[in-house]
Parts: sequence; structure tokens; C-alpha cells
Amino acid sequence: MVMNVPPATLPPVTPEDIKSYYFKRFEQLSEEQQIHFAWSLYSWNKDRTAYKRLLSLKSYLSGDGDFGSLWQRLEHESNSNTHSKGKMAKIHFKYFSRHPGLLARTWQLLYVLRLQTIYEMDVRPELLRFHSFESFQQTLVELEQDPEAIAMLSAAAINYIYLFNYLLVGSTEAIDPYKLIDICEPYYDSTDDMHLKIQSYLYTHLAIGESLFFNRPIPENKIDKYQMLMGKAEGVLARYYFEHSLDNKYEFLACAHLVGNSPDIESVITNEAANSFYESELYTFDRLNANPNKHKPSVANMAHSMAFYILYNSKRSP
Repeated sequence: MVMNVPPATLPPVTPEDIKSYYFKRFEQLSEEQQIHFAWSLYSWNKDRTAYKRLLSLKSYLSGDGDFGSLWQRLEHESNSNTHSKGKMAKIHFKYFSRHPGLLARTWQLLYVLRLQTIYEMDVRPELLRFHSFESFQQTLVELEQDPEAIAMLSAAAINYIYLFNYLLVGSTEAIDPYKLIDICEPYYDSTDDMHLKIQSYLYTHLAIGESLFFNRPIPENKIDKYQMLMGKAEGVLARYYFEHSLDNKYEFLACAHLVGNSPDIESVITNEAANSFYESELYTFDRLNANPNKHKPSVANMAHSMAFYILYNSKRSP
């Protein structure tokens, strides 16, 4: 199992401390970072402060009601994002190039879900006037014929599969997470740090997808599968503990709690987190592992990690 991470030596930091810290500095985040942070908290337990922030973001999220412009903006931003820097982005670029519409369609569907779950707006008809159902279906067919792309795109591919099935088919019942794991795992090289990160996001986004990004419980007829899935994720994380970032670890713990697991590894991660806060700030960085985020820690680039830190430390009530 794991490993010698020193016990906490600093006063404990509560989820409320970090929420307060981030909401006071909310304007330092990009709109997308603001949405992710607030939507995650609101979806997890209907956090009221997060909801107020989401109300103020309605104009941005809905494109002021000009949905054609909204879908176009997401396509433009997605095309820009495929050229992002970093090791993972370079890996992703190869597969997004093979599936050029995938990233934009994933973001468009994600916005449909956000508008539905936050504001009770059903904008699927507007999206299907911009892209036909058949075009979304063809994107899925082409992705399913390329298991290597599913494995290496990981979160983005899994997000698309769940969003398409829920929003455009009407059910995620046909999705078998173990089938997806079986086709993806042969493509991962455990000696490659980036493959380990990508594999971890595969496991967590299977649970995130089934929960509709934390907006519903895992269906009762599937809960056993997802509990076993997160047990498998814990085994990989424990075996290669120091090769995984804190972002991986926090996301794993949130998803483990989502399915009702109590991971043995949780206390180890908690100790690492307590010893990883950056100077006097209320965000952590990869101080103690071998696969750190290369960016200088800041309020903005740690927002994703700290959202999941808050989730796994907070009571769940979707």
C-alpha cells in the first residue's frame, strides 16, 4: 500500500475557509474557472453562495439568449484549446486532430447540462438547430471505433459519451463503465507519468458522467459497478502514489465519496494536502509528488483542485 507522507503540522483548514477564500477572490478566475468552481459546489450540495455566483454568470453561460453565437463561441474556444501547451495537451492534440468536432461538441453539450441544472433551461432544440442529432451521433460512432482515442482523451471522451446519451438519447443505461475500462486500459503505460494521470481521470470521469456532474446520485442498479470501479482506481493510485498529482487525488476522493466508498488511502492524501499549502495562501500545490503541475501555483490555476478538495470534505446532498 502507501507510503510515507508526513502527518499534518499546520492548523487544519476547513472547506468553509477555502470557499470563503475563493469567493473573495472570485474575479481573479476566468469565467470558465468561475463556472466550474461554483457549479461543482452547487451540484454537490446546493451551496447557496455558489448559486448566487451562478446567477450572476447567467448572461455568459446563456450567451444573453443568442444561442447561435454561444455555440460558435464554444467552437472557437475549443479550437484554440486544442493548441494548449503542456505534456497532456500535446498527447490530447493528436487525438483531437483525429476527431476534430469532439471537443467543441462536448463543450456544447456540457453547456446544455449546465443551463438545465442551474437555470432549468432546456436549450437542446437550439443546439440541434445548430448541429443535427445525426452529426452528434456520427461523432460518437467515430469515437467508439477508436478505442485508443477514448483512452488517451480520457475525461473529454468519457464526458462526451455520457452527455450524448443523457441529453440526446435520454438515458445513460446503455453505458457499461467496465466495458470502457477494458478497452482503454491496454493503452496505458504505467512507466509514463502522464499516462497514469490520464488513466486516473478515466476512472473519475466515469463516475462524474454517470452522476451528471454530481447532479444526481449514481442509479441504484449501477452503484455496485461504480463502487468496484472506484476501488480499482484506488488500487492504481496507491501503487503509483507519488506519480499522481493532488488534482488526481482530490478528484478521486470526491468520486469515491460520491459512490459511497471510504478509501483506505484517504488519510494519506489528507496528510499530503495539509503539508502542501502554498506559502500563506489557501490553495495547495504539488510539493510532495513526482508529477507536479508545472505552473506556478495561483488562485486561478489551483481552482479546479480546490473545488474537489472542498467536495470531498463536504457533506453530499445533490
